[in-house]
Amino acid sequence: MGWFWNSKTKISPIEFVNKQLDLIFSDEFKNAEKNDLNMLSKNYPMIGKVNIEEYLLERQNIIYNIVQLAWDRNTPHDIFIKYSMIMVDDPRVKRVNSGIYDRCLSNAQEAGMDTFGYLAMLFMKQILPGSNIGDGGDGNKLFDTYKNEYTLCFKHHESMVRGHKIIDS
Repeated sequence: MGWFWNSKTKISPIEFVNKQLDLIFSDEFKNAEKNDLNMLSKNYPMIGKVNIEEYLLERQNIIYNIVQLAWDRNTPHDIFIKYSMIMVDDPRVKRVNSGIYDRCLSNAQEAGMDTFGYLAMLFMKQILPGSNIGDGGDGNKLFDTYKNEYTLCFKHHESMVRGHKIIDS
C-alpha cells in the first residue's frame, strides 16, 4: 500500500522559487561562499586574487542559472509555460544575471563540452580573466572542482524540483 502513496510535498511555483532564491541571496549563502573561497585559495593561490564582492555576485549568478536549469527541465509543462519567467523577473536575479550562462545546454554542445564543464569554464573566465584551463596545472584542477560542484548542484536542485508537487495556485 505504501508503494502507491504520493509523498511529494505540494507547493506553488511562487513559493518554491522564492524559497530557492531566498537561499541564494541570503547572508548564509554569502558567508558560506566566503569560507569556500578562503579554503580554495589555500589550494589554488590563483583564486586568492579574486575580488570577493565580484566573486559573490558571480556565484549567485551561476547558482541561480543552475537552479533555473533544474526548474526548466523538471517542472510540468503547463506550470513551466505559465511560470517560465518567475525567476528571471525577480529583482535580485535581475541584479546579478549577466546573461553569460544563457543557452548553456546548446552552447556546451556546440563547444563539444558537457554542460557543467562549460559552466565551469565560463565561471572561471568571469572571476579569473586570462586563466589557463588547458595548462594541466592548478587551472585544470580548479576547473574540475567547479565542474564537479556544478554537476552536484544541478542534481541537488533537480531532486528538489522532483521532490515537490508543483501546483498552480
